[in-house]
Amino acid sequence: MPQKLEGTSKYSKCLFNDREQRNNLYVSSILIGDIADEYFFSNWNDFQQIFSFVLNPKKFNTMKTLKKIGIVLVSFVLLLVIVSFFLPSTFHVERSAVINANDSVIFSNVNNLKNFVTWMPWAKMDPNTKMDFFGPEQGLGQGYNWSSEKTGNGKMTIIESAPNQKVIMELDFEGMGKSAASFGFTKEGNATKVTWAMDSKGEGIPFWMIVPHKYMSLFMDKMVGADFENGLASLKSLTEGK
Repeated sequence: MPQKLEGTSKYSKCLFNDREQRNNLYVSSILIGDIADEYFFSNWNDFQQIFSFVLNPKKFNTMKTLKKIGIVLVSFVLLLVIVSFFLPSTFHVERSAVINANDSVIFSNVNNLKNFVTWMPWAKMDPNTKMDFFGPEQGLGQGYNWSSEKTGNGKMTIIESAPNQKVIMELDFEGMGKSAASFGFTKEGNATKVTWAMDSKGEGIPFWMIVPHKYMSLFMDKMVGADFENGLASLKSLTEGK
């Protein structure tokens, strides 16, 4: 029977509808374009004077020009904040791979975090990462704290586990927000399809990171997707070799 920690069932429904997400991004891009066009055209004269000042500052009143530069910069920051209200605060990243190995073998390399870190891409980014494991040897409740100069600090905990079916983990990026990672295992003949996903709803994001987080969310699929692909390739190599 599947196991899960109390109060964590919300992560088992963390996958978003891809079509809905694409529609939201499309609408957001239109709004951003309209606002940006209006902003840059209405302030074009100020931009021209600033560029001219940079090229030949002697022709201009320094204080007056610096004041205009300050106004333009503040206006630009306000523009970014306003546009952020139209951006999604969530993101979903998902990649899959078909592995020619028994689902129980693959499952053990995910459900046991000491095995998980041997192929997990971020561990390879910094071999000096410090890891402190806690909880049982595998499955529900197992977790570890990590500390790295390259990948930051945080904690990962398995919050739901169903043998050879799925594993769901909670990621806490030490004051920088939380997200959920999920692994699904589906039999395809003698092979197994592994689906690795990550979802964030902006939970635990500090106030000063809300706006940057929304802009970063637009690029998370490309940024994290490549790591997922590399990780699944490592998992495939590891398990098919057994």
